[in-house]
Amino acid sequence: MEDREPKIDIGGAILDLNVLRDEYGIRTDLTHQVKVEGLDGRLTRLMKVMIPDFNVYLLETPHILRYVSHPHIAGESLEILLSENSSLLKRIVSRFTLQRFGRIVAAENLVRKMGLDIPLLDDLRDLSDVVAIVATPISKERVEDLESSIREKGGRLRVILFLGPLSRDDVNILGDEANSLGVDSIFLAPALLGSRDSRGALVAYGMDIGLLRHGKVVELGSVMDEITFCRLLRDYPPGIDVSGLRERIQPDLNYLRSILEDIMFLLEQPVFDPWQIEILMREAKNLRRQLMRYGG
Repeated sequence: MEDREPKIDIGGAILDLNVLRDEYGIRTDLTHQVKVEGLDGRLTRLMKVMIPDFNVYLLETPHILRYVSHPHIAGESLEILLSENSSLLKRIVSRFTLQRFGRIVAAENLVRKMGLDIPLLDDLRDLSDVVAIVATPISKERVEDLESSIREKGGRLRVILFLGPLSRDDVNILGDEANSLGVDSIFLAPALLGSRDSRGALVAYGMDIGLLRHGKVVELGSVMDEITFCRLLRDYPPGIDVSGLRERIQPDLNYLRSILEDIMFLLEQPVFDPWQIEILMREAKNLRRQLMRYGG
């Protein structure tokens, strides 16, 4: 692959990565791969995002790419996928040596379902210094509540590890909130820092569906590694939300229906190329099967 004109073949369509990057505003120049024992550096990788002020990392594994690219994976199937990813996630979290700052706790049960077998905050009584692992998306108000809850138990929140889907704006908002509380923060996102559309959905790349429903075409992109970009292009349905971890693990059938509705709407719009339409159609078929499985 030549640096001047990087190309990728997807189903016989030869795509120019530079054109796609420019079209959607995708940033592939902000990541630096970090060597971690137990990650092969090829299929399983940790990347530091080179943005100021905050410690932001991206974790890429085959399991994470499946989560991002296939919103139909929900319920028991998603729990299995997360369990398969847990050993890799544990390696990354252990790399941060968080135990030197205090007792590591899960702010909610979703953190444990993601594969981290650590005590749940609500099950603990007497606390001292605490490192809280928090599943995202989360509001800054919830962060404030978390710090207050730990303080009421006699503890002190020293560090928050934000784990899960994030946008660059999320990093700024949550990082500033943590700073205002005197708490250090680390961000670990799956594969990318997405962009939020006008409805609040988090997308890897694609159209702002909310604006498109009103006749306005706005492209969205994210921060990711170039290798990640190439891998996602093969399976990710453009414009589709990647942040619904809570909704998918339940599973929330209304959420899955909303994803299917978004895909069907996009298929009616003349905004994508044939290779992208094929990906959207394939995922629509998978979503219908999943909804039938759950009686939805």
